[in-house]
Amino acid sequence: MGISTILLWAMGGTFAANVVFGVVFQWLEAHPLHFLTATTALIIAFLGGLYLRNLRRLGVAASPLIAALSLAASTLLGVWASSLLGGVLFGVEARAVLLMQGFTTDVGILVIFGVPLLAGLYTNLASVPYLFLGLPLTLYFIWIILPTVTTGYISLTNWDGVRPLNEVRFLGTANFDRLFRDRNFGIAFWNNVRWLAFFLLIPSSMGLGLAMIFNSKFLGARWFKIAFYSPLVIAPVVVGLVFEAMYRPQDGLINSLLRIILGSEARLPGWLADQSLVIWCIIVAAAWRQVGYVMILYLAGLKSLDTSLVEAAIVDGANPWQRFKSVIFPLLGPVTVVVAVISVIDSLRAFDLVAIMTRGGPANASEVLANFMYMQAFNNYQIGYGAAIAMVLLLLMLIFIVPYLLHVRRTELEY
Repeated sequence: MGISTILLWAMGGTFAANVVFGVVFQWLEAHPLHFLTATTALIIAFLGGLYLRNLRRLGVAASPLIAALSLAASTLLGVWASSLLGGVLFGVEARAVLLMQGFTTDVGILVIFGVPLLAGLYTNLASVPYLFLGLPLTLYFIWIILPTVTTGYISLTNWDGVRPLNEVRFLGTANFDRLFRDRNFGIAFWNNVRWLAFFLLIPSSMGLGLAMIFNSKFLGARWFKIAFYSPLVIAPVVVGLVFEAMYRPQDGLINSLLRIILGSEARLPGWLADQSLVIWCIIVAAAWRQVGYVMILYLAGLKSLDTSLVEAAIVDGANPWQRFKSVIFPLLGPVTVVVAVISVIDSLRAFDLVAIMTRGGPANASEVLANFMYMQAFNNYQIGYGAAIAMVLLLLMLIFIVPYLLHVRRTELEY
């Protein structure tokens, strides 16, 4: 490993360490010198691990004891270097503060020594490809894992988003007990179930049908594909505004056409004001956008099919329906699984159209879990209760996603 690679890793490690420890120490309200110490120690231990690896590649195999002692020495070097730097940045007395308090308060020996040592040992022992995952995994931990764990903790408190998080009262499962007794939560949950069932049946079937049509060549096929796919590139906010205008009871497109057909005296529904219709009106708007996406997925699957199997079915005398039922659709099984998972995820995270078109009304009739969570957390300032809704939503998604990932792991091909 050349010096340029080591320097590259030093810069990447410095960035990752600064981000991680910056977040941790800000949360702990620790002294900035502790952050400086731990960051510098981590980087030096990391470079020490690279040095030991180079020795090993040259045939100088360091024993685990020597490796650990070398990394401990490099960590102490990091502490000493950071104390000098701290003296420059924070004053001469900072070194005394660092040495006297840095190992006994807030951060402790575990962070200042343990993390750098583990980083150095990992660098010394791990395979090279895994080193390149260090920075992205750090960012993934910060943006995905840490917020998820924090949300789980908040769901057990009565945090209102105003008071400091360390001053909130721990409620245990009280938010979840309240949640399952909340009538509005039941409405939101069943609306998501309706959304899911509709997405699995209608857009999926229509997308497959369009893909079968457009898989053959005919005049204007390309333009029809573009027309059916174009709704997907329109922002959901724009889709919501367009359909909200179409559903208006007085001057909306739908009721205006119905008046022409049925007469001006006909009693027409107020689509978004009717509690029995509103959720279906929003689902139709979402499905209009979803059909093109499903069509593209199935088209890609059809293009990758083994045509010899279809030709063999034709030779055997199978009609178009028999070819589709017995040959084409079974071969599209992997694509169907992907379509089903995407439909589930899109159904459970539905938020934007509801927020734009009705904000959950009238009388919570169009409420879905994501919008219900948002309203409780940021409108009613019940962050703990909103976090409990978020955890339920996460659990529902995992029920579908985990089996899919296990299925992919069992069936994927290794090249």
